[in-house]
Amino acid sequence: MSYYAFDANGYVGDVASINGWNEFAAWAIAQGGELEKFAREGQSQNLKALAAQLERSKATGDVESTRTGIAALIDKASEILIVNEGDET
Repeated sequence: MSYYAFDANGYVGDVASINGWNEFAAWAIAQGGELEKFAREGQSQNLKALAAQLERSKATGDVESTRTGIAALIDKASEILIVNEGDET
């Protein structure tokens, strides 16, 4: 299983594997702010704040890969970014 991103219009792209999301979420929660909210709730309606915090907050390894991937998904998203465990439909 994996995590997928959706916006107001539907599927946006792949986010991470289960382990990848869990590692990213632990890191994001430690960052606080919109990243923590995104990790805890699995969604953000404040895409500007989320993108800005992702840009300022660097990570390493797989977490960095997930961080940059989510930043790219924000550029594609409209109004909201939702992370869903399951399938892309």
